[in-house]
Amino acid sequence: MKLNIIKGATERIIMAVSNENSYTAKISRFIGATHGHVVKIIDLLEEENIVTKKKSGRINLIELTERGKQIQSHLKSIRSLLWAIKN
Repeated sequence: MKLNIIKGATERIIMAVSNENSYTAKISRFIGATHGHVVKIIDLLEEENIVTKKKSGRINLIELTERGKQIQSHLKSIRSLLWAIKN
C-alpha cells in the first residue's frame, strides 16, 4: 500500500517520532489520533522502511530508519518554508 507522506496523520506521526521513548500510545496522544489508527499507520511506515519497532517490555518503541530520518528532515524544511511564506 502506498502512503501519502505529506498527508494528515502520516506526516504528523513521522514528525512525532523522536530519538527517545517514542511509542504508539504516546504518539497517538501527541497527534490527537486513536491508538488503532496510529498502529495501522506505523505498520505501513514499517513496511515502507521508514520506521522500525523494537520491543521494550510490554511496549514497542518506534524509531526512524535512516530513510525515515531523511524524510523527517525534508518535512521540517518544507514546514519552515511554508511558515516563512505564511508570515
